[in-house]
Amino acid sequence: MSRYTKEQRERLDQDAQQQRDWYRRYLRGTLDTCPIVGRREAWWRATPERWVWLNELSREYLTLPQLKKAVKKEGISSKPLYRKKYPKHSDWPSDPWCYYGDEWISWRDLFGRKELKFLTLPQLKRAVKKEGISIHTAYQKESPRHSDWSSDPNRYYGDEWISWRDLFGKKKYLTLPQLKKAVKKAGISGHPAYRKKYSKHSDWPSAPHIHYGDEWISWRDLFGRKELKFLTLPQLKKAVKKEGICNQSAYRKENPKHSDWPSHPDRYSEWISWYDLFGKRRGK
Repeated sequence: MSRYTKEQRERLDQDAQQQRDWYRRYLRGTLDTCPIVGRREAWWRATPERWVWLNELSREYLTLPQLKKAVKKEGISSKPLYRKKYPKHSDWPSDPWCYYGDEWISWRDLFGRKELKFLTLPQLKRAVKKEGISIHTAYQKESPRHSDWSSDPNRYYGDEWISWRDLFGKKKYLTLPQLKKAVKKAGISGHPAYRKKYSKHSDWPSAPHIHYGDEWISWRDLFGRKELKFLTLPQLKKAVKKEGICNQSAYRKENPKHSDWPSHPDRYSEWISWYDLFGKRRGK
């Protein structure tokens, strides 16, 4: 008797087929890197039951026209249903949109359904404004009710697309220099205060450290506070030893008393471990 339940066996089969797809596409040159090349040995040792996919590498998937006929014969007319049924067919790819490359058009095309014609971006902007939609989640909830609204406008409109904020007619975010002046004027001098207040300003990003990319320096820089200079890691090791600190919780408690101790020493490029910081051997 198998040590796996029916559901577990089905999952193994699905995973094995996905691995086949990855490897086939890798060999065909349609996948730059293969998730399993370079770590196959460890993967096989962990799940020997999946050796089966190697024996199926010689099998070829159906051509796209053949797959269209096959899904029609099976009565499959949607992506969820395809995802449920494809593991039962060894000649069906798990990700046809990726496997068939430039030959692929859309899931609707695969199922022989009429392609939808969506509104132009300017028309969509007017439509969402009329519906009173002003956030991404509200759009995703409302779009299924409109056959001429794309479910992925950020992909559908290509180079014409700017941002969700642009779609909803919201202001552009302030530049970083402008934001620095704005937070100073609002009397904000710390990260917690910014998190509490930014939602009241439509032109303030919720995550400025991400939004401004390489232009961003630090939260302290945003608030016009002097940048701290921390001890080097060797200096910090000497300092914690002098203070008699020998565990992480004690370090967390003592850290605020020392402006030159980083709150996250594990971010040092030469960091090894907390054990190393305290001059201890693991397990001691």
